Amino acid sequence: MRSINLQSFCQAYRSLSFEEFKKYMSVFGFELNRTKEIEDICLFVDALYSELKSCEKLDGFYIGYKIPQIPKEFDLLRLGSNFCLNIEIKSTSETDKIEKQLRRNAYYLKAINSEVRVFTFVVDNQTVYTIDNEGRLLESSLHKLVDYIFEQNVEKVVCLDNIFAPKQYLVSPLNSTQKFIDGDYFLTSAQEEIKENVISLLNKGETKFILIKGKPGTGKTLLTYDIANEYIRQGQKVVIVHNGILSEGHEILKNQHGWILYSIKQFYENHANVIKENDVIIFDEAQRTYTYQISEILGCINNQSKKCILSFDPEQYLSNSENKGELIRYLQSNGIAYKEFKLTDKIRTNKELSNFILKLFDRNREIGVKNVTFSNVHIQYFSEAKDVEKYLLNLQRDGWKVLSYTPSNYYQLPYDSYQAGFELNAHRVIGQEFDKVAVVIDNYFYYNEEGKLLACQPNGSPYSLLKMLYQNVTRARESLHIVIYKNSSLLEACLQIINGREEPLIAVGV
Repeated sequence: MRSINLQSFCQAYRSLSFEEFKKYMSVFGFELNRTKEIEDICLFVDALYSELKSCEKLDGFYIGYKIPQIPKEFDLLRLGSNFCLNIEIKSTSETDKIEKQLRRNAYYLKAINSEVRVFTFVVDNQTVYTIDNEGRLLESSLHKLVDYIFEQNVEKVVCLDNIFAPKQYLVSPLNSTQKFIDGDYFLTSAQEEIKENVISLLNKGETKFILIKGKPGTGKTLLTYDIANEYIRQGQKVVIVHNGILSEGHEILKNQHGWILYSIKQFYENHANVIKENDVIIFDEAQRTYTYQISEILGCINNQSKKCILSFDPEQYLSNSENKGELIRYLQSNGIAYKEFKLTDKIRTNKELSNFILKLFDRNREIGVKNVTFSNVHIQYFSEAKDVEKYLLNLQRDGWKVLSYTPSNYYQLPYDSYQAGFELNAHRVIGQEFDKVAVVIDNYFYYNEEGKLLACQPNGSPYSLLKMLYQNVTRARESLHIVIYKNSSLLEACLQIINGREEPLIAVGV
């Protein structure tokens, strides 16, 4: 996206045909299809220019910039060495919404500059609003806004996306726990809407059971823990059941902040008493609860006046004994009322990684994006296990999280030869996320005739290799490093994806 002079923007709109105007805007990377939005901006510029009397002071503005991965858009944005300036344009005045938006905008902008100036211009009455240091809405003036336009030391920016790195805003309750506790984050509008509906339905007693469904990276964990935190603030007794091994973040919430948290194993041993003692029972990664456990637990909850939230992804299971999201079938077959909500937009994993992972697991999958440069996907090939292990250790020293396949408690497995020294495995990272993730794809993986990635099951392995790989690669936020061991066909597949070759690959594994 390129910056534009606002006076040029308005004069182009008013003097060119709309098709010519759209072509002109495409040079700047602006997507403006609603004429009312354009006209409102022009009315603002008219009012501003009457105060400014200076065309050059309207240079350097970005129109409709969106932060990558996060559904956050700024109407008008200009960056400066002394402060960032943001101006939102509204047709009518709704002060509650204006205050909320300005507070949110200030939060996002302070990640790149501690000094920000945020304003809203209301077209119908030409009123200007801003917020104070406490986030309270104040009425301002065009004259004050003009002063800031003159005072700003405008910076020329090569690429806004490089400045607004999404990782600055993506908060995980388990990996950035203090930020979560401090409330240093915002939910997306989709998450906020689901949260409001969930709390309303449960508080009104319209249902006991809420299901929150979403694929990796859609924000299920943050939303689930945010709802838990809201109920805790309301004075309700909340228990969270994590269907995996408790992480360091879980322990911090428990030991430093008094949260009631159990692994599913701990919870199941005494579930009747725990359910009885708490008001809200929340299951994170509920699809991983064993089938016999889920029926007993949900039956116990249904017989009491409790609130229950189940956050799940039916694709994220590691063994066939897990319920794989069949909890819906259980609820339906037992005539238990529930309400399901679905998160769809990925906000954790960048689009480059998401597209690569889709193509890795299905070579015939259309990703709808051409000319993708997979600069954050790294590939290395080895034919010796000892060199794989050495290379992984070196990656770990360089800050990569090496995520391994979960070992057996009873048997020596083929992948133990190159991963014995790594602590983080598929079961230990459930619900977590990391900036840089490294994984191994060995010669047990192959493609079938439909181009779907499959894996042979090593003797003695209690867990699905394919599901563990999917779990591990979807933990990555920014970069993915794939170490390929003795599998030239998978190497070729990865190279085809990176080089943009669309033909499907059929490879045979072990």
